Amino acid sequence: MIISEIFIHSISIYFPFSALGGCPFALINIKTTMKNIIVLSKLRFYAFHGVLSQEKSVGHIFVVTLRISCDFKKAMINDKVKDTVNYGEVYEIVKSEMDKRSKLMEHLACRILHRIFTNFSSVDSVFISIIKENPPINSDSDGCGVEIEMSRTDNDRLSSSVGLTY
Repeated sequence: MIISEIFIHSISIYFPFSALGGCPFALINIKTTMKNIIVLSKLRFYAFHGVLSQEKSVGHIFVVTLRISCDFKKAMINDKVKDTVNYGEVYEIVKSEMDKRSKLMEHLACRILHRIFTNFSSVDSVFISIIKENPPINSDSDGCGVEIEMSRTDNDRLSSSVGLTY
């Protein structure tokens, strides 16, 4: 018999692993300190964001990475997509916002973040990175961009203070 062991705040709990259907959290209802992250890494889009007329007409490749903090422990146990953040739906949000032109990547990132928080109540915080490859600057670089880490509380405050209605 395989025995599983979980350490939580220096308390060790032992139970038969086979009785849990393979998941060590199935029979116990305890708080854990684990952090759950959904990752969408280096999504590539060809889009027309920018201030300069060349950026608006020629376009650039943009690379988007997201790290979404949410509680998906239930999905770890029951193997049901309804109990997590569906990264396919997140991708569709990002794609939809990438298709809408913006002058600034800061504005674009804020729109994406706001829609993720609006569509997924289980999301606690989101990190987003948007990089424009080969930006129109006189430099040899991989790209320029923005990174934002926003909590649900930050999103709610920003939304209410400036009236975000994307």
